Amino acid sequence: MIARHVRRGRHDERGASMILALVFVTVFGMASAATLTYADTALRTNQATQQRQAVLYNANGAIDTAINAMRPIHAWGRDGLACAGVDVNFEDDTSGAVACTPQAGSGVGSEPVQGGPSANAPANALVTNARSAEPGINIRTGVLPVGGAVVATSAIETPAGTQLDATNYSVGAAGACSPGLILSTPTASCPTSVSVAVAGAINAVGIPDWETAIPQKAPACNGKFQYVPLEPGRYTDAAALSALTSGSCPGTVVHLLPGQFHFDFAQRGFAAQWRITDATVTVVAGTAEGWTPPVAFADAPVVPASGACSLTANGSLLTFSSESALYVGGARNVELCGATQANGQVVSILGPWSDMQLPQAQLQRRCVALPRGCPFLMVTSAAVGMAGVLRVHGTVLAPTATIGIDLRAGAVAQFNRGSIVRSVYSWGTQTIGPVFTTKYDSSSGGYADRDVVLVVTIDGVRVGRARVEFADANGEIPGESVTIVEWNTTL
Repeated sequence: MIARHVRRGRHDERGASMILALVFVTVFGMASAATLTYADTALRTNQATQQRQAVLYNANGAIDTAINAMRPIHAWGRDGLACAGVDVNFEDDTSGAVACTPQAGSGVGSEPVQGGPSANAPANALVTNARSAEPGINIRTGVLPVGGAVVATSAIETPAGTQLDATNYSVGAAGACSPGLILSTPTASCPTSVSVAVAGAINAVGIPDWETAIPQKAPACNGKFQYVPLEPGRYTDAAALSALTSGSCPGTVVHLLPGQFHFDFAQRGFAAQWRITDATVTVVAGTAEGWTPPVAFADAPVVPASGACSLTANGSLLTFSSESALYVGGARNVELCGATQANGQVVSILGPWSDMQLPQAQLQRRCVALPRGCPFLMVTSAAVGMAGVLRVHGTVLAPTATIGIDLRAGAVAQFNRGSIVRSVYSWGTQTIGPVFTTKYDSSSGGYADRDVVLVVTIDGVRVGRARVEFADANGEIPGESVTIVEWNTTL
């Protein structure tokens, strides 16, 4: 009896072990299933988030494409006229369409009758101060459109097949030119005395109020699609600024807050350029317009493709010394709104100039002695898909520096309050308004701003709606600035 009892106990132990094993397997299986379910849910959520971000990115791109297409054409978006949309193909093999509906009163009016130059802007759209041995304006290829009077202290070079288009404005040069290749009213006068006009242009702008500000450092990039504000002050590292705008921080919005910025880079030669070459980056100087700046390094806000800074609120003055330069080789938008000076002039950029009263080492540029100089401002189509966009709302005063503009692959350059520089070199033709202009008042007539609703569909599905206003400068310059009044998605 005792032996049989012991054997039965062993059987009971084995049975208990088997039960425990079954319980463990069951519990483990349930836990594993729960874990796998959670992982699958997380994966699906992440995929859905990525897909949503891709759709939003494409929708923003479609809106930008429609806006840029509509900007230069008064009739596109006027009330009572058909408003054609645009079709867009995206890199992820999806396609989209933007439909356009003008709002009541959008763009109505009549052709404006022009008055004289505004008292708060230079009388000339472009003044070049080159030495007699070098051209003040050299159009290498294409057409350079100018919306204002042109004055040059040396020659204007327009080789066969090129043209300076200053229709309805005067052109004068102290050197030679080919009047047959210049559109102006009256016919271009070359050679002719321009010394009084040049001196008057510089005196009208005066010496901007500026100072060598406190040292500042550009912050390091800490993520994509972020908002990076820059405080006014003196910046000496071109590489640090370029790191924010040359591909390492796609989608970034760099905001130069209202105030004075002095770019006095320690680098020399081409290394002394703040290079903006990322086509997804936006750079704005001055008070935000049409968008609200978030806290520093927050997610990048939606910024209008143009009209992103206020023309009437506090702006920014950018000064460049020594070999410091700005290179815009690719950007969604670089827009600079200038600072109002004591004499009422609005100045955006001050280049290296003796009246800045800097030490000679900071004034002397490596390029000053060269026959053609080298640009302290360069806007270019550096490569396919890298067309720079630069809009300057304020006078450019840089009598010893050169502006280079390469428009051959779609770059956009707009200097909108008169420019006084050493020389200008250009390639290609711009179709979105003139490159150089100055503010003009209209005594009568003119068009109201366009007000349109744009609806975006991707692969036949509606994903977004935007209401957009095009400020047409009373008919003088179509689409000079753009404001996105509303933007919402259905995702």
